[in-house]
Amino acid sequence: MSVSGYQEFWVVGSRFYFQNDTDTNNTLLDLGVVKTVSPTLETEKIELEDADGGIRRTVAEAITKMSETYDLVCNNFNLDNLALLFMADSNSPQDFDQAVTEVQNVAHIAVIGPGKFVKIKDASSNWLYSITSAIVKSGNPSTTTTSAPYVEDTDWEWVSKDRGIIKILSTGSITDGETIYIDITPSLISGRRLVYPQTGSIINGKAMLVWSRNNNAEQTVREADVTISTNAANFQVEDYSDLTLSAKVVSDVTETTAPAGRLLQYKGTLPA
Repeated sequence: MSVSGYQEFWVVGSRFYFQNDTDTNNTLLDLGVVKTVSPTLETEKIELEDADGGIRRTVAEAITKMSETYDLVCNNFNLDNLALLFMADSNSPQDFDQAVTEVQNVAHIAVIGPGKFVKIKDASSNWLYSITSAIVKSGNPSTTTTSAPYVEDTDWEWVSKDRGIIKILSTGSITDGETIYIDITPSLISGRRLVYPQTGSIINGKAMLVWSRNNNAEQTVREADVTISTNAANFQVEDYSDLTLSAKVVSDVTETTAPAGRLLQYKGTLPA
């Protein structure tokens, strides 16, 4: 490979760390594998011109605005990153629990036709996921006499237990538009799996963008107060998906203490 001039080859990708200002524990989040970091530096300035002599010449100018933004392409689809991507509230992600408790006689409307399914829900119309088993009936035993339950794989069938979806078979005994009653046994779901997207609030915090070269023997960090906003996401059907977040620097450039916007090479020799 022919290289002209004096150049340094930098491997961007070390890490982007973020600390949400609303996190009372001051948790430092690692956004994970950062494929690409694209900085955008924009300045606006005013100019003073003097037309004396017949030609307007600039005699003075001043910078009135400086904008520094980093677009971060990440491969980690953990809940913390997705909460940032979907502009979730400051308490996300939260614990979500789905108890292993049978829910009986929940009314559903049977629909029949190509691509038409029934979504399993509880008595409060909350959609349920990860279903262990279900019994589909023609009536509610508490209010009416019922016949034998409808037969699985004859009158109805599972499309996905994980997604809580069943299909009513046109060749079975269930009619289109009929009210059916389902006994449901959900699987246990617990852990940090719940976010509330798009609250509209700005996400503020402190960031460390660390990049390196020579197998991390030389490392540089950009510290800043930033706002995180959604840029884009690429959800792949297969392989690795990625998301893009924009971190806009809002540091006061007159400050000298971290994290007010330092750019620090703290390991290795300076670039040639």
